[in-house]
Amino acid sequence: MDTIRNTNLDLPSGFEVESAAFVVVPEEGLTSPSPAHGGMRGKLDHWKERGTESIHSLQRSLSDRGDMLKQNVTARSLAMKSLVRIEVDDQVMKINSSMRVHPMKWAGIAAGAGFGLGLIGRLMHKRSHHRHHHQPQLVIIDAC
Repeated sequence: MDTIRNTNLDLPSGFEVESAAFVVVPEEGLTSPSPAHGGMRGKLDHWKERGTESIHSLQRSLSDRGDMLKQNVTARSLAMKSLVRIEVDDQVMKINSSMRVHPMKWAGIAAGAGFGLGLIGRLMHKRSHHRHHHQPQLVIIDAC
């Protein structure tokens, strides 16, 4: 293999790489490729084990992050519920005080709403009644 040497840099001997070998030293608890499967089969089995270990560690990591996210969302939702509850209670207190201070205004609003609903109900009833009574009761079809 040809190496390109830069004459401007004087590197000490040993920094040039002619060939490299990848050697995997198994850690404690990890299994090494079985001696029965040597060569390419052993390497493929080892890569398969390493891939499944990487996938499992990634799954554990994602599961931990998911649990942490659920806890954060739950905490935030509880905080939002308490804020909403405080705001609703505040609005209810304002309406109650307004009803005590201005009872005639609220009586007028209720009367107007009742009147409007009554008119809408009458119009709907009249339209429904009008449709049903103007249909012919008997239809005669004469065919020659």
